[in-house]
Amino acid sequence: MKEKFSGFYSLDEDELQNIWADEKTLFIFDANCLLNLYRCEEQTQKDILAVMEKISERTWLPFQVALEYQRNRKKVISDGLSSLQNFVESLRKIPISISNTFETTNFKKNLYQPLASEIESLRKNIENSINEYIDKSIQPRVAHKQDISKDDSIRRRLDEIIKNRVGESFDQDEIDRINVEGELRYDNKIPPGFHDSKIKNELEVQYLNVKYKNKFGDLYLWKEIINKAKSSDVDNIIFICDDLKSDWWFELNGQRHGALEALNSEIINNSDISKFKMLTQSTFLYEAKKYLQDVQLEQSSLQEIEKLNDDSSSDEDIISYYHQMMSGFNENVNYNIKGELAKISFLIKRIEHQMDYLDRMIRELHSGVSSEINDNLDLISDFFNFLASKKLELEKLKLSFIKNYNDENIFKLKELEGYLESLKYDILKMIEDSNLRVAKIIF
Repeated sequence: MKEKFSGFYSLDEDELQNIWADEKTLFIFDANCLLNLYRCEEQTQKDILAVMEKISERTWLPFQVALEYQRNRKKVISDGLSSLQNFVESLRKIPISISNTFETTNFKKNLYQPLASEIESLRKNIENSINEYIDKSIQPRVAHKQDISKDDSIRRRLDEIIKNRVGESFDQDEIDRINVEGELRYDNKIPPGFHDSKIKNELEVQYLNVKYKNKFGDLYLWKEIINKAKSSDVDNIIFICDDLKSDWWFELNGQRHGALEALNSEIINNSDISKFKMLTQSTFLYEAKKYLQDVQLEQSSLQEIEKLNDDSSSDEDIISYYHQMMSGFNENVNYNIKGELAKISFLIKRIEHQMDYLDRMIRELHSGVSSEINDNLDLISDFFNFLASKKLELEKLKLSFIKNYNDENIFKLKELEGYLESLKYDILKMIEDSNLRVAKIIF
């Protein structure tokens, strides 16, 4: 039975160990894995590149992966640099907010001159601590990203590892045939890539006189992998994929359990390879540490890659990162008023990210992930309106804090967060009741 239904079977421990050791095992990375090198800490970059170096002779990149990497590299570097610079700006606003809080209260300075002097002293101390933290913990990261933007040492190292092991581009006739097949596949929800059909729509990119449709990017990549699997010098393929959408992965109870059966079956039945295994980048690193000799990985590197998703971080990850940065700042400043301001700032950030998260959920539902959703359009419209009203409420509360710092407004913030949790529950309940399978990128 296993021979006829091999796509449903996972590899056991012995099989995993064997394919990692097999000289005819080919390691293929997707563009997200390469771009993640620009999203992580310097130590994590070194660890990932060191593992890739270990298997360099068995590594291959599809043309589609290399093209996506080259096209998106500068934007990812720029986005990372902007995020750090925006965070610096947010930190520098904290001392200003202390002054504004005092200035906009009903206190009269001539009656509370000692208090005014104490707060000014407090503001200066906090400002000095923030500047010290920025210089020690953030500016080195900014400098590292600026260096990479001028002289990309990561790309240079990848060039040394990959060398000329990159696939050839399809010609225009082949691309056109894949596009026609892609329409049929996506209409019938045949993986991979059908979740991109609505998001990327009819956007195109041209390279070397060949026009590619963005929505079929995953399918171009998959076709290249299948073609490569037909090579006589390839017995097994390990595909490291950090595109976490459910048109690649089989998911059960929120956990990914390898490639979808349809993908396993298609590549095995259309090539001569024995084994196909799909791994996330974090699982790849864990297995490399387990199955390769002399691989040393920092625990912080493993943890950081676990938290990185393909192109956008999850709501929980963004909050976690913000919390970690604020925690580092908290260690350097020991004033109660700073703690309260940091908590409020973090709470507002958390609510804003939750709103963005819910907005993505609702928009994905509205875009027509499944035809079953059409029966719920009125309810989705209600979700949009409710979220819009809560966004307006948040903006009013943020203005209120500038004018009046009090416990009542903090309570309103927490109440607002509760409303958003309730909205999230309603959306998930609707999905569950409709038996919908929504893209993993949302959740």
